[in-house]
Amino acid sequence: MKHFKTLFLILVSVQMTAHAQTLEEAEKHYYDFSNNRLYGDNQSVIQAGEKLLPVLDKLHPQRQVFFSFYLGNAYEQEGQAEKALPLYLKVIEAQPDYHVVHRAVGYIYLMESNEMAVKVNASEDPAERKKLVEAYQDILAKALPHLEKDYACDPYEGTLESINRIMASLGERAKPGEFKQRIEKLAENCVTILEDRF
Repeated sequence: MKHFKTLFLILVSVQMTAHAQTLEEAEKHYYDFSNNRLYGDNQSVIQAGEKLLPVLDKLHPQRQVFFSFYLGNAYEQEGQAEKALPLYLKVIEAQPDYHVVHRAVGYIYLMESNEMAVKVNASEDPAERKKLVEAYQDILAKALPHLEKDYACDPYEGTLESINRIMASLGERAKPGEFKQRIEKLAENCVTILEDRF
């Protein structure tokens, strides 16, 4: 029994040391990431961010959100929207009123819809074309609420033009008669700045 207690204490001690090292490692990587975000280029931000990703869960949740947005932004600026999107969606899950990330997600989906439109226009098979049109409209339907949130918080004319084009493509599926009420509701809670302080 005494041997078991000693073994248990050793195991607990090892786990606590490992946790402390992992937290320390995460904080070091976060510092490097922040430094590169302020003074480096997108590639250095991505390199530092990818070192932090495996231990990201050790950081405070608010810091994780801040990190995810800025790593996503670096990926997006480097033309890697497929890597940016899941990070942006994590930000939205944690901070749904941060309209800037909604803008980014909305335009990533619009970019995807443009790629799908090229496939639609190239298709000569009616059955395939019908499926592609449905996929195209599904992507637009995903873009719409994100662009509406951004427009509600920052009413930029270019965003409204994109929203109007989407609604024209989706027709009644976009519920255009409810647009004004949706915007008013979405404008009630807007976050414009992400902070990593906690």
